Formats: sequence, C-alpha cells, structure tokens
Amino acid sequence: GDIKFGAKSVIFDCELLQIGTQCLVYAPSGNANTGLGTGHFSLEPSLLLGLRVASQTYVQGQVSEWIPLSGDPNYAGAVLHTHFAVNHELCRLHEDCPLIGTFGANTWTFQDGSYTDPILGANQKAAGFTYCTVGPGVRLFICDKIDFGFGVQFAVTNPHFANQLFSSEFRWRF
Repeated sequence: GDIKFGAKSVIFDCELLQIGTQCLVYAPSGNANTGLGTGHFSLEPSLLLGLRVASQTYVQGQVSEWIPLSGDPNYAGAVLHTHFAVNHELCRLHEDCPLIGTFGANTWTFQDGSYTDPILGANQKAAGFTYCTVGPGVRLFICDKIDFGFGVQFAVTNPHFANQLFSSEFRWRF
C-alpha cells in the first residue's frame, strides 16, 4: 500500500507528565484498484500523553484525526481514533530487562465516508459508527534499545473489525 512518514515532538516533559504531538502523512504508493493502498494522500495529526500514576505504573494515550485528502468522494471519510493503555512493570528478569504488563482500549469513530460490504455491496454508510476494542498485552525489554511485545484486543462493539485482533511487535531504537 501506502507509505507512511511523520514527525513527533515533545511539548512538555517532567517526571510526572509528558505531552507531545505527532503528525503522520500517508502517501499513495500502491495500485488502489487492486486493494494496495487508498489511492490518495492523508494527514493524521495526534496529541500524545504519558502520565506516571505510581512508581511502576503509567497511563498513555493518543487522540488522532485521520483526514483523507482528495480521496474518492463516495468513500473517503475522516476517522477520529483514540488509544489508551495502562502499563505496569510486572517483574525484572535482569536489571535492564523489565517485563511490562499492559491493558489497552482503542476506538475508531467514522465521521463520514462509505465502505463496500461483501454481502450488502458498495456505498454502505460509515458515518456514525464507533468501533471499540480492549485487551491485555506484555512487553519485554531486552535493553534500552530492543524490546518485544504481544497483545490481543477483543471487540466490545458491533459492528467491529474482527472479534479478536492479535499483534506482535519488535522494536529497535537507534
């Protein structure tokens, strides 16, 4: 599909609270007629928040607006999405190797646009629907540069993307 790039900046940073912004740009790179991308540019500004609620417990959040630019007027529509997580250090396998337990909630609110349903057909109204998922996860830090994570999210609304969403992640910071 599409190529995603962006910038992130910290606005406020102290031991208790971090506030930041992020702006992503999606550029079409695949053939949208074959399902490889959206076929248009999109912007995604975000507000980011990190709050330390205890010595080993944090709350993190993100509020974003996905804004399609020059997309198909019958389908392209804005999406407000939020992501919140509570993270707690469960144990340390080594001094620099914490195991973090997480619990997260995500929402996607479709503000306009349409979609194609495999049964009902084209131009199904998307506006007014909110999808919500919640679920646990774990993340193991190998050092300050490398970590692995796994999580599962369960749908709590109908309609929804899927009953369960599984994710695994490898991060390498340099």
